[in-house]
Amino acid sequence: MKYVLTFLFVVLLENASARTITRFRDSESLTVMAQFLFDSSEDIPQPIRLSDKKINIKDLNKCSSVSAEHVYSDVSNSINKVLRFYPDEDLPFEQALTDLEDYLDHRTFKKCIFEKVTPNFTLHTTYYRDQKDQIHVRLDTTFL
Repeated sequence: MKYVLTFLFVVLLENASARTITRFRDSESLTVMAQFLFDSSEDIPQPIRLSDKKINIKDLNKCSSVSAEHVYSDVSNSINKVLRFYPDEDLPFEQALTDLEDYLDHRTFKKCIFEKVTPNFTLHTTYYRDQKDQIHVRLDTTFL
């Protein structure tokens, strides 16, 4: 009985500290914020899009290592840029940041930057992935 209780305690303790958000769709507030950025992208000078879509990177040596706090700050600043154009008090901004913090899980990330230049626009992509390739954050900014 002593071993059963010890086992249950360990399992419950591990579950209590486990991440509850493993992708953006697990968080309604993150999904709402990503959709808000997408919907407003037609109407602002530098549209920003947020997603957790994975990018296959062949050479991670060109990427730099950053903390979860850096990723959090970058996403927060990007959302704030759009909110300056379209302030909306009904958006779950604070909850989205709380959920993002849970999603990032205080890990170390690789930060990769890509640019695609066309005659009409430049697409600047900042992509973050954790060392285990389980967590992905992608910020696309378009310069017209």
